[in-house]
Amino acid sequence: MAVAPILALVLAQATTPAAPAPAAPPAGGAAIQTSAQAFSACLGPKVGTVPASMTPEQGADSVLAACKTEQDALRGAVEAMLATAPAEYQTMGRQQLNDGMAQARTQIADSIRRKRAAPAATAAPATPAK
Repeated sequence: MAVAPILALVLAQATTPAAPAPAAPPAGGAAIQTSAQAFSACLGPKVGTVPASMTPEQGADSVLAACKTEQDALRGAVEAMLATAPAEYQTMGRQQLNDGMAQARTQIADSIRRKRAAPAATAAPATPAK
């Protein structure tokens, strides 16, 4: 899932521009990375189990609801890290997190569409020319 690049942006925004690049992620960076991986690991298997009776958007909402605990942990880790950031970066970081979660919904819906289209694309074998 594309949550990791968004979190990288959040981490980048949370450091002051004048500060030298740290050798390791900020203290909250490890917690964010772990939470992002858990969230992504939760989402992946659930995408394939969305019933055909649901629209991709309904399916995305269902998948996100099923992974709410992991999503809340990720939000908490980002919030904890933002709490230590300069005030001017906190609003920006929160907006990027919210935008990233909205993009995750769209990406999940797109993934559901692709998974549903894949069997149809492979079901019709090419007939050899005579």
